[in-house]
Amino acid sequence: MKLSKCHKIVLLLFAATVLMALNAFRSKNGQLAPGQEQAVIELGRHLFYDNRISATGGKSCATCHDQRFAFTDGYRRSLGLYADVLKHNSPPLFNLPYYRSYTWDNASLETLEQQLLLPLFSNNPPEMGLAGIEPQIITRMQTDTLYPVLFQNAFGQNSFNMQNLITALAAFCNSIESFNSPFDKDQLTESAERGRLLFISDRLRCFNCHAGPNFNQNPDKEGATGNFANVGLYNTDTLGAYPAHDQGLIAHTNSSTDMGKFRTPTLRNLAFTAPYFHDGSAQSLKEVIEIYNRGGRHWTGTLFSGDGRKNPKKNPDIQPLNLTLEEKTDLINFLMSLNDSSLLINPQYANPFQF
Repeated sequence: MKLSKCHKIVLLLFAATVLMALNAFRSKNGQLAPGQEQAVIELGRHLFYDNRISATGGKSCATCHDQRFAFTDGYRRSLGLYADVLKHNSPPLFNLPYYRSYTWDNASLETLEQQLLLPLFSNNPPEMGLAGIEPQIITRMQTDTLYPVLFQNAFGQNSFNMQNLITALAAFCNSIESFNSPFDKDQLTESAERGRLLFISDRLRCFNCHAGPNFNQNPDKEGATGNFANVGLYNTDTLGAYPAHDQGLIAHTNSSTDMGKFRTPTLRNLAFTAPYFHDGSAQSLKEVIEIYNRGGRHWTGTLFSGDGRKNPKKNPDIQPLNLTLEEKTDLINFLMSLNDSSLLINPQYANPFQF
């Protein structure tokens, strides 16, 4: 989403206020006691699932981040508050502490508290639509029978404010973990083990971008921008351009070398998070594997056609792999070993308003 200069300044100032409040709270209270930390998370869980945290009262964070889909929504691109189609595919919300930044195309948002300002307050288009109605949202919480207790347990008396609301939402999102897959339990099939060896091989180089516990980090580059890459999905002008409305990191850095670079996603729970890529343009994992096998995508659609395989700005690791059918199967079976179905039903992360 594109923000005006004035809007960006307002969001940055608000982000600074939130972070100062959070740091002051932690400084005042030291390390939170386990019960107190859990109280903040529990408040955040209720807020996450509450439709009243939106201008219309009809949408919650969980609308686009559904536990049944590993906290994505199953759509190619998510819908905004008034059914506007948003720019990007909804990213999953598990293992967030293992990210260096928190959106598909903006490496400068390095804390979850900063990122939350976009869906909550942006108007291009509105996702939750809270800009300008913050007092009404707080009033909704104050007049409820549940939230006075939850806010007091988490932050003490007289703690109803947007800073604490955002802090609690971030705490809940950061608490969502997913490390209970067959891979984590060392239960790989023979095919999946062959796929793992392919994955870490110099031939495929998958591990160059998908390293770390969450399979989403470049181990050789520091900083948030090190986790952004152009994988050759588009090449609309033969010079490396991506569709004008969604060109990746370049929109925030104005550096031509960042054309088509998007944040490297996690490879965990791929069985539950289709469709894939920043714009949801790949419907199946087989399609994704084939794109990488060919060294990019030759897009022949009516819009944005071009040969991404020949994109001069793509990551140099994206080259034809010449995988056999068996190797493709083994690689997919390894990726499927990263699925954690317990995440989808874990009561710690479930909707507290469903009984």
